[in-house]
Amino acid sequence: MTNESSRDDTIDQRWRLIVLAPLTLAAMLFLPGIGERILYSGDEARYALLARNMVETGDWLVPRIGREVHLEKSPLFIWSIAALSLGHREVTELTAVLPAALSGIAGVGATLLLGRRMFDGRTGLLAALILATTWGYFWHARLALADMMVTFFIVVSLVAFWAGAADGASRRLPMALFWLCLGLGYSAKGPAGLMPLLPCAVFLVMEHGWRGLGRLRLRRLNAYRRGNRD
Repeated sequence: MTNESSRDDTIDQRWRLIVLAPLTLAAMLFLPGIGERILYSGDEARYALLARNMVETGDWLVPRIGREVHLEKSPLFIWSIAALSLGHREVTELTAVLPAALSGIAGVGATLLLGRRMFDGRTGLLAALILATTWGYFWHARLALADMMVTFFIVVSLVAFWAGAADGASRRLPMALFWLCLGLGYSAKGPAGLMPLLPCAVFLVMEHGWRGLGRLRLRRLNAYRRGNRD
């Protein structure tokens, strides 16, 4: 028993180190100097101005710039900027970009989990390291845009899908997380957040036929669990 416990502790410690490695690398790449760059693009400035109006007026329901209503942007990313700006009651270059940087770091961790669940720990580690050092991902993690936030929710939704429906053991909690992440992704960047639906549906049809689509429905999970046991 002592040897088995010691072996389990060693595995846990090794896994913690594996998780920390890509997260630390991502933080070292994405965070330095993000508050020193001027928000020069139109979309970045628009997100910052919408968040500033929320902080200054207290109206978090309808995004506005001055008196002009702007409903073309989904609100979640704007809310995150405004929330991080509440401490000093001011939207800065740092608080405008920080939600994207943090989402980018979290997305690297979610990629590690997805790779580990679908394949193994080494595959997850390599996928996370490759993602963290990809130029496009690095660049967008340092912009005041919603791309990193929606990417994070997409990857987490895939982790939940694989845990809840794809591996043959339909479970209610992971599928609830799957749908929650789709909703949050939609709130972050509109229809782009719903992109996982198509590949997940195609996968289920190819693996289980058209009836496999029922695995996406929360109310049908118990029935599928009973069917798998039979």
